[in-house]
Amino acid sequence: MKVFTSVVAAITLSILVAVTSGKANTGIARPVDPNQWTPEARLWAVRSLIGEVGWGNPKESYKAANEWVSVLSVYATRVQETGWPLVKIIRKYSSAIKSRSTHQRPWLLGINSTCDQPAGWPATLKWSTHQPICEEAFLVADRWANGEIQTLTPDADHYGGPMDHFGDVHMWKQIKTPPYYLNKFYNSRIREHKPITFGRLEL
Repeated sequence: MKVFTSVVAAITLSILVAVTSGKANTGIARPVDPNQWTPEARLWAVRSLIGEVGWGNPKESYKAANEWVSVLSVYATRVQETGWPLVKIIRKYSSAIKSRSTHQRPWLLGINSTCDQPAGWPATLKWSTHQPICEEAFLVADRWANGEIQTLTPDADHYGGPMDHFGDVHMWKQIKTPPYYLNKFYNSRIREHKPITFGRLEL
């Protein structure tokens, strides 16, 4: 199973390719039909990855890359379950990329396929520091779509943050992930009978 496990000193395309070098296709089945991997789906996928997982640490880029792939794999599973186009799944599923007047990171919606500085980028941050990570996210996503990278969470069909401890999700089976993952991953088809816990109140 090929995953990102090498620590890189800086994020550049040449270094990333060296870390994940190999044959054009490793024999892993493509996670989605190639016709689904449209320029639009690719763009919204990367916007979602950065929005849901973040930029990661340039010195440990494999950590963000592994979680990016886990998120993409959830989308692929949802495509199989619903029959919806990949781009529709991404845009409906990822709250980080939903357009709204109160969006705290509107620049996410301006991320483009050439990784030029997006509109609305904070003046206090240097885009030159983040641009290589943007390029890496596109490369990771493309390699995933080509069946060259396998997810660490093949059984997950849902991911989410702390808010997912509430409601029905308490019964979903949480998938074991590396400790550096920011999101929690679940399998909604495997039920666990646990009490609902809201703070200290147990029902």
